[in-house]
Amino acid sequence: DWNVPYDRLFRRAHVCEELIVGDALVLHGHRFDRYCHPNNRFHRYKIAVHHLAERVFHFEFRVPLSDHDCWQNRVGHWLGHKYALYLRRKADRQRSRGAWSNAAACEDFINYWSRAVWGDPHALFVPAAEFIGREPYRALVCGHTHLPGIVELEAGRYVNAGSWTFGAAQTATWDGKRFSVWDHVQKVEIRDEHYRWMLNGPDRGDFFVWWKQHYRGFLRFRDPAIDGRRSL
Repeated sequence: DWNVPYDRLFRRAHVCEELIVGDALVLHGHRFDRYCHPNNRFHRYKIAVHHLAERVFHFEFRVPLSDHDCWQNRVGHWLGHKYALYLRRKADRQRSRGAWSNAAACEDFINYWSRAVWGDPHALFVPAAEFIGREPYRALVCGHTHLPGIVELEAGRYVNAGSWTFGAAQTATWDGKRFSVWDHVQKVEIRDEHYRWMLNGPDRGDFFVWWKQHYRGFLRFRDPAIDGRRSL
């Protein structure tokens, strides 16, 4: 994260890509992201544009909007809706021509964006949780999504350490017996409150369902609390 002075904050720290502690695997988390990772085409350019926009306009372009409500993010969601409409029309054209793989790629990105606006940034949680079930690790500790929390799963435990950007200060700690995630600004412990909707109930639908429920025109959005979260 470009705005975190890691060298100054963690003077004695050693940098590594993976850390295995017992049956816990600690890593950044981008490997579970289908689009925002180094092996993706144009990844570096997309990240550069994203970071440049945040620097120039002094805002945090993040989802969900309920946690990052500002006019810049509202504009971003409006543009995202137009892009999703373009992809849906493109997918229809590709299907009419028999280009099924191209159509599936368009729909896949719509689904990726859909998970993000509902509150699963980078659509990370499902592949990360499946990894815990397949691998010999009982705990996966990561970041990447800036969505802190601890989720108890049948196969093990998912721990997200949150963020140190834009004034946030969240950490995941192992005390020898249990993991805990703390918000050092709000002085509260974070549990699974951001993830409960992903574990309980049916799928909420795609981005167009979210848009229909929340958009009220002229960059205004409906303000219901979602699963006890802060309103828009």
